[in-house]
Formats: sequence, C-alpha cells, structure tokens
Amino acid sequence: MDKIYKQLTIWAVCKDSGGTAGILPVVDALMMASHTVRLFADGKAIDLLPRLGRDFFACTSVDDVLSRYPNERPNLFLTSMCSGGGVGRDLVPHLRGVCPIVALQDTYGARLLTDWSEFRFRPDFICVNDEVGAHIVHEAWPDMPANRIKITGYPALDRYSGYNAADVAIKTRQTLQLESGKAIVVYFGQVARTGEVLQEVVVALNELRQDLYFIPRQHGRMVTDAPEQMSYWQAALADFKGGTLIKDTSAVETASLLASADVVLAMYSTVLTEAAVLRKQSIAVLYPDVGMQQFLTETGGVMTEFPLVRLGCTVKVSLRQELTDALIAALGRGLGLEANQSRYFLADGKNAQRVVESLIYAANNRF
Repeated sequence: MDKIYKQLTIWAVCKDSGGTAGILPVVDALMMASHTVRLFADGKAIDLLPRLGRDFFACTSVDDVLSRYPNERPNLFLTSMCSGGGVGRDLVPHLRGVCPIVALQDTYGARLLTDWSEFRFRPDFICVNDEVGAHIVHEAWPDMPANRIKITGYPALDRYSGYNAADVAIKTRQTLQLESGKAIVVYFGQVARTGEVLQEVVVALNELRQDLYFIPRQHGRMVTDAPEQMSYWQAALADFKGGTLIKDTSAVETASLLASADVVLAMYSTVLTEAAVLRKQSIAVLYPDVGMQQFLTETGGVMTEFPLVRLGCTVKVSLRQELTDALIAALGRGLGLEANQSRYFLADGKNAQRVVESLIYAANNRF
C-alpha cells in the first residue's frame, strides 16, 4: 500500500489576478493544517503578492522553479489555470510522474481548449466550481476520468462568507464621496474588446438619462495587452451624459465596489460570479460580434453559452435595445436573478477546504 501522507510538501504556482485569488486561500488552508507550501509567482502575480504581504518566489521560467529546490521532491503540485499558461502550465510535463498534479480553475472553462489544450499539459486532477464546470471539462477533455474532476467551489469566493456587504457599501460611498440613495452602476472592463463594449454601455445609459453614478473600472492589463482599446475607452467616457461619471475609484478594492453597486455590467468577467455571490443585479454584455465573439475565441469553443447565463445568475444582452431594457429592469423591478444566485453560489466559506481535501486525496491516491 502506498504511503498515506499526513504532512505534505506542495509546490504552488499562480500567475494572473484571478488565479492568484484562487490559489491564496488554498495556500492559507494548507499552512493552517501544517503542510509546507512553496509559493511561486509568475506574470501579474509577481506584482500582486508583495502588496498582500505574501512570501513567495518570483519565476519566469521552469528552470527558476526547478533550480530553487533541486533536491526536493514535492508530494503534490498545484497550479492556477491562467491565460497564456505560464510557468504553472509549463511545469506540468516536468513533474509528470514525480507527484500528482492538480489544476485549479478560477472561471468556467479556464482555456481548456486553448492555452491548456495540449495533452502534455493535462493535470492529473482538476478542481471546478460545480456540475456545470465539471460537464465543461468532460466535454473539452473526454479522456479525463470523472473521479479526477473535483467539484469544490471557487476558493476566491470564500472571502464573502459572513461578508457584510451593506456596511462595506456605506463605507465605499463615503470613501468616494457619493450620495446615499442614488443608484451606482459599475462596468468592469476586461482586456480585449472591452473599450468597444464600454461604448455600447455608455450609449444605453445616455438614452436612459437617469440620475445615477456610473463607474467604469478598467482592467489592469488592458493598457499593456490591448492598448488599441484605450481610444475606445477614452471616447466612451468623453461621450457619457447618462448621470454622474466617477472616473477614479483607485481608493477602493474590487470587492468593495461590487458591494456598493446596484447594477454590475461586464462581458464575461469573473466579477459576474462575485456579483452572483453578493446577489447583485448583473448584465453580461455579449453582442455576437464583440463580447460573445471574444468569449468563444478565449474558450476555444468549449462553451456555446456563458455558464452564468445558463444558470440564470446573470442576464445576457445581445444588442443595444436588450441592453437598454435590461438596465431599466435592473434599476427598477429587478432581473429576477436572486433565487438562482442563492441556489448555485453558496457563500459557506468552505471552498478552499474542499480543495485541500482534494489535494490530500490526490497525494494519497497514486496512479
């Protein structure tokens, strides 16, 4: 019988902001259980982790990781599934057979048929949010055994367990000097095509001409990864006449902005998942030739519909009139999302622990 591991030595890699937000709660849970974790950061995570006061090792290549602990054989390898793959993905073939490899999704699909499509990058286990996420993995990777697709929930959402959104919303309004009682509409930009979508949102809000606050939140990677979108973004802001524009929200974090929002808009950002946890009115702006086209491109066609739309946790709009109508409903009677949001996104604070249980299972079930 194989050795049953009680105390593990785990190598963990994160890269993008979403992957980092997912990995860190798992790292905390592992360390609380006295496991040893070597945390490596690639890409954006190299900038994020110091701000969070985290101990980590920066890496830009597989050799950076392997040379750090040349004589250590980890019991398990954990990686986020970030865009472009990065060091976490590239380590997979090097650690194949050395230890079990577990990939952690932070969003549905997680580039299964694009950046992570090659078989040599296939993890031994993958952690997903729910049955829908498991089905997507099965469709994309039909050779992945069902018992290696672990339904755990997204660890990044654990921070909303016991979260007092009402108090946070009050403090956020105070920080941004916003009046109480006036609706807040937030558009969370992504990277590709995000300025073009903002233009559509602005046109719709201009048509409504309601007395509201509009907050466009720019993605940190848009300027570097999609600089052509800046002209669209700036033009949209210059055209806005649909209320009071709040350009600078750097003093508050994303979660606080979500807590204060009455309506959340995005293309298919992970913030829409967080909006579901917070039971917010949310709209996925997915026009066939812009948002939806980009969604299909990034997911490699593994999904024909944005999962949150399938779950009834956000409303999809495909043209300008639908966007206008959805905004009117969201600011008025509501979009009828709360029942499904409560059903599919339990804020029980145990997602990271479920991932840890999956890691221990992986370490103790060699194959």
